[in-house]
Amino acid sequence: MAGITFTGLLHKERIEQSCSLLKHTGKTAAEIAQLVGMPDRKHFHRVFKRLTGMTSIAYRKEADLPEPDVAPREAPAGTPYSS
Repeated sequence: MAGITFTGLLHKERIEQSCSLLKHTGKTAAEIAQLVGMPDRKHFHRVFKRLTGMTSIAYRKEADLPEPDVAPREAPAGTPYSS
């Protein structure tokens, strides 16, 4: 694990735990930040976004979306997106 600082590794572990909690619990981001050892919410949100590329709210919303069980519909003929 050359090149990774202790703090960087700690942040990675905490955010991975946070992702799991966001997916599987109804706890708020503030509660999850406390649970994973990041009591400063602003810092938690900044680190979360840096490591995941999205906010904790967006992550939870994306995790709640069901997997599509049907093929995507084709765009109507004559529209810019039709084949």
